[in-house]
Amino acid sequence: MQVAAKCWWRHAEPPYDDPIAFLAHYDGVMASTAPPYVKGAYGPRARYVAAAASTTPMQWWNAYCKNVDDYASYTGETFQYNGQTLAVTYRAFPVVAGGVNPPPPLIEPEALAEVARDVMVLPLPDVERNPKTTGAGLAGATFVNLPTWFWVTDPAAVGGATGRRTIRAEVAGGAVWAEVVATTQGLVITSPAGATSCPPTTATRAWSPGTDDTSGCTVAFERASVGYATGYPVTAATTWDATWTGAGGTGGTLPALARQTVTQVPVAESQAIVTTTN
Repeated sequence: MQVAAKCWWRHAEPPYDDPIAFLAHYDGVMASTAPPYVKGAYGPRARYVAAAASTTPMQWWNAYCKNVDDYASYTGETFQYNGQTLAVTYRAFPVVAGGVNPPPPLIEPEALAEVARDVMVLPLPDVERNPKTTGAGLAGATFVNLPTWFWVTDPAAVGGATGRRTIRAEVAGGAVWAEVVATTQGLVITSPAGATSCPPTTATRAWSPGTDDTSGCTVAFERASVGYATGYPVTAATTWDATWTGAGGTGGTLPALARQTVTQVPVAESQAIVTTTN
């Protein structure tokens, strides 16, 4: 994904990318017709003389910023006009090995954090469950009021035991960076006949024979799934709160992230037969 820059350098329009042509332009039209503040934005004439006379091939580039207040800090060159400090936006860069390497774009750490959040891998909370009957007409069913145990098939879907996922992004050789931390309280199971929420430590615990139901993420469905051809639609969902820290002591919160899956769970009545003896 691409990150929107606050400021960047762009190749000057031909023929004014050429130092000799730009010097002629500066001495001609700029010197005779442009108001002083415009000429100032190009900087002193000596800059253009030096670029034209350089034994190293030079090329002119122009800085662009979305916010005019960012020019001075980005280009690093200013001039005074009518008591104001204004930025010089043109700079000549040496052409090395057939190319030019201007300074990297200026990117807000928050913009970097937003992109990192968007690409953070948060697996869908796919779940397995127990019991699943195998009897004719009841394949895959569970029973009314019987604790049905759910767990995520991928522990990363709830951030493992800690409920936490982290991603870091950086540009400009690490000068601009942002780290996003997403945390979830765990797994939320909802259905038309029962619901529960379970912390990550419980949501990652798979059922095994002899395990006490109180240690698992269980739902006791209140009634049979009569009227639902393939069973109750059961939603397994996670919500992730996101915070970030970044270069220059920046940081804050980001919009929450959500993931969910839906699975069909048939729920049947358990029929008991009572016999008596005389």
